[in-house]
Amino acid sequence: MLNIIKEVIAVEAEARGILADARLKSDGVLADARKRANELMDKTLAEAKLEAAALSTAALEEAGREKAAMLTRARAEIESRVRLDEEAMRGAVEAVVRCVRGEY
Repeated sequence: MLNIIKEVIAVEAEARGILADARLKSDGVLADARKRANELMDKTLAEAKLEAAALSTAALEEAGREKAAMLTRARAEIESRVRLDEEAMRGAVEAVVRCVRGEY
């Protein structure tokens, strides 16, 4: 009977050891998984920031081109609508000069 009790105690001790090893291994696997997940998140975030910066730059460049095109079209439309003869143009220039001098 004593042998059986000793054997049961030994088996329990071995089982506790196996469980402790399993816990250590599972903690290691979990820590590795967390580390890999964090590295992947950092990499993905860095890539997303680079892509966002590139998209932002491209959008700003496109907006600049569109603004220049709009100004060109507006200038052309204004020039096509406003046609002053020589006398009207001279009178307008003189009026502006008088306003600037404070003579008005």
